[in-house]
Amino acid sequence: MFVNQKPIEICYALLRVAAQIRRAQLKEAVERLAFRFMEESVSEDFDSALKTSSAIDAMLKIGQALYEIEPVNSRVISGELETVNAAMRQSLGIDGLPNLDKIL
Repeated sequence: MFVNQKPIEICYALLRVAAQIRRAQLKEAVERLAFRFMEESVSEDFDSALKTSSAIDAMLKIGQALYEIEPVNSRVISGELETVNAAMRQSLGIDGLPNLDKIL
């Protein structure tokens, strides 16, 4: 249930954030990735969803750096993504592997 519901909530939050973005290309990329993440997660294609999640996190960072995404929104969504990512990694049996983003 958690891995099915949370991605929908994250998609909704990303779409609300994207609505405030002025740069068309960034806005479209965030929207596209939001829908892709939701579809991959709900269909349990966790391998792809984890990769899409990384792309979303990168878009949030660049959006924040360009003053297009509020830092608080970026932090909250990134935190929610990490929670879902942990559940997906656990489902894939790779829960014990270190998160290289946190190490570097």
